[in-house]
Amino acid sequence: MTQVCALVKFRHDPETNQYSWLYTGGCYKGNDPVHYEDAATGSTHTFKEVQFEVRFDNRPWEKITIIPEENAMEEAEGSKENSTEAKEEKEAHPEESK
Repeated sequence: MTQVCALVKFRHDPETNQYSWLYTGGCYKGNDPVHYEDAATGSTHTFKEVQFEVRFDNRPWEKITIIPEENAMEEAEGSKENSTEAKEEKEAHPEESK
């Protein structure tokens, strides 16, 4: 790992008057936040030289796909059901889902 670069976007929710910075992806190919380079066998590497960078995401919200943090917030609020987890819970406890 030689570099870490994250894209963030500022969001204001006027209903709750909350301000937040949301992670929207990485800066590298495939929206990856980490750039890796092969290490040579027998060499020792530390994290001291790793460069960290945070960039502002200028894309409009319509161009940004749902992000894990936002998905988790929706699930926590109960406005979105985690289908895999909910399915497993219902199968494990069928008497409780009636």
